[in-house]
Amino acid sequence: MLIWKGVGDLLAEADLLLVSKLPVPGRVKTRLSVEIGAEAAAAVAAALLGDQLESLGSAGDFRVLCGDGADSRLFSRWLCDDSIEPLGWQYRDQGTGDLGARLSRCCLDSFERGRAAVALLGADAPRYPTDQIEQALSRAVSGVATLGPAGDGGYGLLALPKSVQSHLRSIFPATGWGTGEVAARVRGELQRMGVPLQLLSLRNDIDDGQDLIDLWKELQLNRQLAARLSRTAHQLRILRKEGWRGPP
Repeated sequence: MLIWKGVGDLLAEADLLLVSKLPVPGRVKTRLSVEIGAEAAAAVAAALLGDQLESLGSAGDFRVLCGDGADSRLFSRWLCDDSIEPLGWQYRDQGTGDLGARLSRCCLDSFERGRAAVALLGADAPRYPTDQIEQALSRAVSGVATLGPAGDGGYGLLALPKSVQSHLRSIFPATGWGTGEVAARVRGELQRMGVPLQLLSLRNDIDDGQDLIDLWKELQLNRQLAARLSRTAHQLRILRKEGWRGPP
């Protein structure tokens, strides 16, 4: 008997993993720190994280903040309600090791819990709306990966089916993360494994001053995005009042 699954049924089998560092000055947004200072860069990172947690709190069926600290209380000081759980999130420690090892561990934990798919989203990749993330999760449950490339050669969103479980370290290697070939490398690995891939249009994450000024301009034109990124918009207004105008 053929059993048809709707989008809601598929989402019940997948995890959304929001990946973030603690927004501490000197630890986050080092390229941006050079242009606006470590304190301001950390404040932008904290605002982006808060906006993602709040606006995506209903995305999919199960949401996990994957942070670089022992527990969620380390992140709570940057949230208005002092906790991520009322915003619809659980917490998972990335653990130790290189970035690839930590991302692999976050995905493996979901797969070992019986989840059929995961979607990794960067806390600094704010331009993916809930419906697009849910579509990526649904496709991944059906066996199709989704990649959302960024302008610097990396990616902000990556949805993976459980079929890649034994190949996670190929997808998330120990080195090469600072190059412009990160997204291309993932595409190559998925192709080698025979995993179908849906490629999204390019959407920049927030890494440097130009990214920030581009986001500021977009927020002036897109009221829906500005409402979804209210903390970030507020922080950028503060920077503007303090004289920041971004790269020439």
